Amino acid sequence: MRREGSRAPRRGKAHNLSRRGYRYVYLLPSLIVLLGTTLFPIAYNLYFSLTSKRLFGAEPVSFTWFSNYLAALRSPVFWHSMWVSFKYCVFSVAIELVLGFVVAYLFQSRLFGKKLMRTLIILPLVTTPVAVAYVFRLMLNPESGVVNYLIGGLTGIRSLLWFASPILALPTLILIDIWRATPFVFLVMSSAIVALPRDEFEAAKIDGASRLQEIWYVLLPIIKPVIVVILIFRFVDAFKAFDTIYALTGGGPGRVTETLNLNIYKTAFFGGYFGEACAMSVIMSIIILLICIYILKGFKIGMLDR
Repeated sequence: MRREGSRAPRRGKAHNLSRRGYRYVYLLPSLIVLLGTTLFPIAYNLYFSLTSKRLFGAEPVSFTWFSNYLAALRSPVFWHSMWVSFKYCVFSVAIELVLGFVVAYLFQSRLFGKKLMRTLIILPLVTTPVAVAYVFRLMLNPESGVVNYLIGGLTGIRSLLWFASPILALPTLILIDIWRATPFVFLVMSSAIVALPRDEFEAAKIDGASRLQEIWYVLLPIIKPVIVVILIFRFVDAFKAFDTIYALTGGGPGRVTETLNLNIYKTAFFGGYFGEACAMSVIMSIIILLICIYILKGFKIGMLDR
C-alpha cells in the first residue's frame, strides 16, 4: 500500500510534466514564425549596418563596424529629415489627440443621427493610404482641384500649390494625416469614456464642479492610461510615416517634406548605400524606443505623484 501510495504522486508529476511539454509543442510553430518575422530581420539589419553593403556594383562586402553610423550622424541631410519627422509627428499627434477627445466627448450627449455620424467619422480608418493620397492629389490639384475652386470662389485666391510650395507642403501633409488618424483616436477615446463609472461624475456635480472642471479633474485623470496608449501608437505610426508622403510629394519640394523614413528609403534604393541606410534605420528605432520609454516613465511618475 505504501509503494502504491508513493508511486501515485510520481505518476501525477510525470503527467503534469507531459502536459506542460505538449503546451510548448503547440506553441512552437507560432514561436518559430514570430522569431522568423521579427528577430531575423532585426539581426539581418544590424549585420548590414556594420558592413559596406551596396546595392549597385560588385564590390565585396566588408565590415566597416560603426563607420555607417558615424556617416549618418555627420550628415546634415539626416538631421534635416529627423527634424521634419519630429515636426510632422508632434503637430499631427497633438492635434489628433485634442480633436479626437473633443469629438468623443461631444458624442456622449444626445445627438441626432449619432450612429450615422459615427460611421462617417470612422470611414477614413478603412481607406488605403496610397488611395487616400491620390484622392487628395486630385482634390488639391492647382488647376482642376475642387479645393482651389472653392477657395477661389470665396476669396479670389487661385492656383494654390499645396504640394509644390515650401510653405504649404508639410502643413498639407499634416492635415491629411490628421484626417486619417483622428478617427482612431476618437474610437478609442469614445470606448474609454463610455466604459467609465458614473459615480465620480455625479459626485463632482454635487460638489458644484463646472463642465470644464469635471473634464480636467475627473475625466482626464481616469482615462490617462488610455491617452498614453494612444499617444505611443500614434507617435510610432507618425514618426515612421512613408506611404502617403511618398505618393504625394516624394519628399519635395527639395527636401522640405523628406522624413527620416523617406530619407532611409532614398539612401538605400536610390543612392545604393544599403549599409548606411540600415544604420539610419537602427538609429531611428533607438530614438522611437527611447521616446516611448520616456512617455511611459513620465506616466508612471505622474501616477506616483497622484
